[in-house]
Amino acid sequence: MPGRERQLMAPHIRPRLTSTVRVRVDPSRQGALLLQSEHSALGETAVQVLRLCTGARRVEEIIALLVARHPDGRRATVARDVHECLDRLAARGVLTTAS
Repeated sequence: MPGRERQLMAPHIRPRLTSTVRVRVDPSRQGALLLQSEHSALGETAVQVLRLCTGARRVEEIIALLVARHPDGRRATVARDVHECLDRLAARGVLTTAS
């Protein structure tokens, strides 16, 4: 959203799941579940982003990997989608930053 500050999105940040969160593939729904204090279904974009949030990659590296996987997508669009996804997950307490 215009004018909204990003809390986690600096290109040098290395996001990872918090220790209390798990992602589980749910074959019956052909998707994944985010297991926290409550369960949430995840969309394909969130699953792809979360799989890369190991604490080893910076946000800019996650974007580059997803751009390479989706060459038909524009970098700006992929970057926007990744930032929005990380913003939502960070606001829910799902992500933290690696040391």
